[in-house]
Formats: sequence, structure tokens, C-alpha cells
Amino acid sequence: MRSIGTPASAALAAIVLAGCGTSAPTADAPSAGGEPSPSRTSTTSEGEHGESVTSPWTVFRTAGNEVEHYDSLRGMIGKANATALGTVEDVEPIVLGEEREGNAVETYVNVSYTVRIDEFMGGELASAEDGTFRLEFGPVDPADYDAIAEQMVGDQAWFALRRWGSDVPRDVWSEADRAAHERGAYRIVNSQGLVDDAGSAASFAVNGDRPEPWMADIESEGFDEFLAMARDLADR
Repeated sequence: MRSIGTPASAALAAIVLAGCGTSAPTADAPSAGGEPSPSRTSTTSEGEHGESVTSPWTVFRTAGNEVEHYDSLRGMIGKANATALGTVEDVEPIVLGEEREGNAVETYVNVSYTVRIDEFMGGELASAEDGTFRLEFGPVDPADYDAIAEQMVGDQAWFALRRWGSDVPRDVWSEADRAAHERGAYRIVNSQGLVDDAGSAASFAVNGDRPEPWMADIESEGFDEFLAMARDLADR
């Protein structure tokens, strides 16, 4: 079942970071450099009955330049560890640790989704013997967790995946990288690595700071047409 949750507020969308190698203010989280640039705002589409439809994944965003850059959908699929169509079945917080500043103690968590594999398209997924994979976003402030976590349960989307930590030499892994890799966690390759069914169109639902020209062509297609394209490219 493809379901669309209630969109979070614009203020929340601006502060939540996607797990694409970006960083929040915690020393133990994966990080990537890059200067901030103007952000892309995800589109809202019309449903089959003309209603406004917004993907629940718009609460997540990447910050700064994308950690991975691709000039085409073909290039992204070819370099991803795996691509799959999946439905979110469950969610849980993964505590990353604490950061102390004076008397204040801040705790950050990853949002960890259990995603059922509806159609495996290509590549290799670790720890998928039960037909699921673990997709993580974060770190986020625990105060924001309840507001965003449950929205995606039941939603079906297409994912281009990177095993957490696999793009970083092991000798520079943080403890968060190491723990995420050991539990078989994946992230999307970048903000273009998640395509959702937004009613009448395919939607790059995660907000990113580096829109690519080829994205407009994808978002002019319906979701089923996009899936047919992704299958064809994964088979090559």
C-alpha cells in the first residue's frame, strides 16, 4: 500500500538532517564538508482526485553539498550498493551518544526504519535474509523524533542505497560509523536516492542543496513509469 502521511511543519523540515553523510552538532556522527547553498523545495503534487499530496519524506534534508554527486539516474543506480522498491514497516530510535557543553547534555539519535523489500532491482544488500533492510536518517534531536518517525510507516518508495560507512576508509570511521555498519544500516546515496509516489508524479522527496537538471525529467513521469525506468537501468 502506498500511503502519504501528514507533512511536518516547515520549521521542522529545516532542522532535520538526512543520513547522507551530513552532520548535526555531535562529534560522533558521520560528517561531510561543503558550503551551504540555496535549498531545493520538494514539490507538492495532485492526487488522482485532485487533492494536494505531499510526501512524508520532505521532513528530511541534506545540508551543504551532496556527499555523492551524479550526473544522471543511470550513474546513480550504477554506483549504488543496491536499489530496491520497499515499504516502511517499523521505526525505532538509535541512540548515538551525548555531547556536553558546560552543564548542558545533548543526546542525538538516528531514525532507523525497517523497510520490507517489495522488489529488489540490483546490487547487494547485507543482512536482508528476512526480506528487509535497515534505513537510517540522522542524527536528529530526540525532541523531534516523535514528530517525524511514524509518518513514513506504510509508505512505499524507491531507494538507491549506500551501506553506512562503506564510502569512508575504516581507519577514519567514527564510533557511529562503525556501529551503523555493524548493524547493517544503509543510507540513501544522496537526496536523489529516494523517489516517492506523490500522487500523479514521481517525487525526489528528500530536500537537498544540489538539484540536478535531470531530476526535472524524472519528476515529469508517473511513479510507475519511473519504476520501469529504474528497472531497465538496474538490469544493464
